[in-house]
Amino acid sequence: MTKKRLYLSGLALLGLVSVWLVVAAPQTAGEKPNLQNVKPLHLEKVNADSPIQFNIDHFKVYRIEPMDVSFEVRLKGQFEDYFKFAHLYLYERFLNPVDKNGEGILDKNAHLNWYAIRTENEPTRQVTVYNQFGLQTLKIDQAVALLAPAEKVEPGSKFPQKLDHYKVYRVIDGEPVDRDVSLTDQFGEGTNTAMRPMYFAVPVEKRHNEWYPINFPEEHIVFYDLKREWLDQYRPTIDQFGDHDMKTWYCELLGVPSLKLAWQ
Repeated sequence: MTKKRLYLSGLALLGLVSVWLVVAAPQTAGEKPNLQNVKPLHLEKVNADSPIQFNIDHFKVYRIEPMDVSFEVRLKGQFEDYFKFAHLYLYERFLNPVDKNGEGILDKNAHLNWYAIRTENEPTRQVTVYNQFGLQTLKIDQAVALLAPAEKVEPGSKFPQKLDHYKVYRVIDGEPVDRDVSLTDQFGEGTNTAMRPMYFAVPVEKRHNEWYPINFPEEHIVFYDLKREWLDQYRPTIDQFGDHDMKTWYCELLGVPSLKLAWQ
């Protein structure tokens, strides 16, 4: 199966220009900008002609019957200069790799378990992202979850070897994409509509008994709201936090591999 490729177009450069424009605070003619309140702009992708081969799949996200947990971890991503503590308190979603619009699945074993976390307060940030739905500017605030690589236990299954951990941030502002998609995964197939961006996931280093590095630092995930699809399935899963008897309730999100072009 060939890896999914994403080509940055001239629109990406226009998006970066738009990010530069919001760096200056609003002002009237002849008035100097108040630079004390301006957050620094971090440009990460400036070569708009280079193809990106994603190493991660699209994901169909299922709400599951929640399970109380209690684990302490330390996380460090591209927004942090140091490891921050996070408390995992609820296992609440499951991510299944999905074939979107006949593009295929890279790794049928690459699953992720979604844990709700409590961590220190985070500032509001603005990120410019690019994926198969185009260029978007998202406003994000608090980190709400950790995605941990997991095995969905069934005949022939394996634990994913190169899948990263992700810290998930809530999107508080972002334009809907309203794109119809055909989705096929191990639970079934059908069409749905990707709507509002709901969450933004950043790859992170994790410390919990041992150190887990970042394998693919450029590869982020934007999660879009889907029309709810009910599904009653039982599956055991295994991750670094133990074994779980998972029961799915319904599908509610589509995870789309994305580039983070800039943030502030």
